[in-house]
Amino acid sequence: MKRAAVLIVLLLAGSLWAYVARIRPAREVDATVRGTGSIEATTVLISAKLPARIVALPVEEGAAVEAGQLLAQLDCAELEVRRAQAEAQLAQAQAARVQALA
Repeated sequence: MKRAAVLIVLLLAGSLWAYVARIRPAREVDATVRGTGSIEATTVLISAKLPARIVALPVEEGAAVEAGQLLAQLDCAELEVRRAQAEAQLAQAQAARVQALA
């Protein structure tokens, strides 16, 4: 009799485990957080519009900054050379235009 009771308990425990672990469909977890309030950004990725070397970083990593504050100073030598070349090309094109119209 004792043996039959143990067997029935084991059979019920196994059936319960099979139902919970295998048969019952798993519930989907909703990972959406809903609420009202404000969000504060703690990390922001930045990038320059033009490639250049960084010559100074006046702000330390993790420091709070304000809008318009200088975050990095770039080496402008290469950009100044490009600008001078573009201005020379513009002047040459304008001179060619004036000569063509004369």
